[in-house]
Amino acid sequence: LASHLAHLDGLPPGARELIATEALARLAFTLRFGKANPETLEPDWNYTRSFGKTDPAAWLRAAIEADDGLTQLIRGTLRSRVVRLLRNRLSLTEFIKRYPEVEAIEIDRPIIVVGMPRSGTTHLVNLLAADTRRRALPYWESREPMPLPGQGPDTFGIDPRYTAAKGEHEAMMVSAPHTAALHDRLPEAIEEECELQDLDFSAYVLEWHARVPGWRDFYLGLDQTRHYAYTKKVLQALTFLRGPRTWVLKSPQHSEQLGPLMATFPD
Repeated sequence: LASHLAHLDGLPPGARELIATEALARLAFTLRFGKANPETLEPDWNYTRSFGKTDPAAWLRAAIEADDGLTQLIRGTLRSRVVRLLRNRLSLTEFIKRYPEVEAIEIDRPIIVVGMPRSGTTHLVNLLAADTRRRALPYWESREPMPLPGQGPDTFGIDPRYTAAKGEHEAMMVSAPHTAALHDRLPEAIEEECELQDLDFSAYVLEWHARVPGWRDFYLGLDQTRHYAYTKKVLQALTFLRGPRTWVLKSPQHSEQLGPLMATFPD
């Protein structure tokens, strides 16, 4: 942690915050796995070394900072989200280093729901996902895609990640019960894979949380082909863990990214 923070004084505020956030994520990763090697975990994208216009993490941080209407509570929530995304990204990288055969897994003819927000796509994907021959993404798994090494169901057969998501949902129902009318995120409900896309800092999700025209413009200018390929890699890892290979997917983001979507999943 000290090595990440030693030279912060000479950097601009956005860069300082981004480095500090990543350092927290790596510390969290170390606490989970007992080790973290910053030089080898992410050889293709080191967050602390690239603050140019092509670094999605830097643009995301700058967009949040530019919204002067955010409360401290929302800023804290978004900061926690960034830490969680970085931690999950590092966890996935480490997982694939241990199991490189993950990237050879075929994703067979996924069923992909495409539609505008609030148009009924959530109900449709949950209906399709009721077919147990298919694989879908429950909310509890979208929050923590990678389990701890050696972590598995408890003595009652329940995944501890589900238990954690259930506790969060119960707390939310006490503190803000009206949110269920907007989008009730039950732990077992099927979630959008934009949560997985956000591991590559390339999703539109931030627009739901803040007024971020800078992020919107940056996001729309990205070639999403690379980022959809990353999403496929996450799906391969999840298939490796629980199978089966035919996924039911859904995200309103696909409506404006049909080219990269079809290039990644041509069948």
